[in-house]
Amino acid sequence: MLRASDETGHSLGISYERVLRLKNSIIRTLLFFSMLCMGLITLATGIMLMSQGLPPQGLASGTPAFSGQGRVGFADLHPAAALITVALVVAHLLGCRRAVYGYARTAIPS
Repeated sequence: MLRASDETGHSLGISYERVLRLKNSIIRTLLFFSMLCMGLITLATGIMLMSQGLPPQGLASGTPAFSGQGRVGFADLHPAAALITVALVVAHLLGCRRAVYGYARTAIPS
């Protein structure tokens, strides 16, 4: 069993497998929360766009709606946030593919 060590070569008492598990759980946690935040941003920008009416109408279509951003700002931010959210969801599913395969085997009758 490999053990983690400091720069002097002394063992830290942590196995290499435990370090990898900790690293994977940190990555999964960061991925989950970034996916959650981007989903909320996508939802918020979508609500802001819908509250201003679709499509933009009249002279007030470019007036600031929230945080100094007009409809044009949200119209640029919304698709980018949605694409990033989709990419994070795909990365999440790829990271949890064993669980997805297990669920697919039990949920989909053969």
